[in-house]
Amino acid sequence: MTVLLALLQVLFLVRHAEKVDNSKDAALSAAGEARAHALADKLREAGITAIFATQYRRTQKTAAPLAARLGVKVQIHAADDTAGLVELLRKQDRALVVGHSNTLPEVARAFGVTFDVPDEEFDGLYVLLPAERLLVRLHQ
Repeated sequence: MTVLLALLQVLFLVRHAEKVDNSKDAALSAAGEARAHALADKLREAGITAIFATQYRRTQKTAAPLAARLGVKVQIHAADDTAGLVELLRKQDRALVVGHSNTLPEVARAFGVTFDVPDEEFDGLYVLLPAERLLVRLHQ
């Protein structure tokens, strides 16, 4: 089973962690910072070689602890360019995408999977296996 998983493309999708306010480019709250560090702990051995975030501070700060731990640069991609992001993701074996409640479902749909992220949800960790058209939701 481990060998089979090693051969499959795996994309990890997470919404940014809790933000301090509802401004357009809000920072993370204390709870959001804690969640970002917990995410780094959970995914540190997932084999991630690429990390993508949008241009907003909250996504970049959610990705930062894992990026630092892995020595991987966070690649910034415009939130409104799902097609461009998907093109990049198709070339990755293991990647983390930190996005928004509206952008993560768009990415999954491009791989044939439909789901929604409620606006109040910050604890979902979605594991997408594109070749299988399978999405597993975990809590973080």
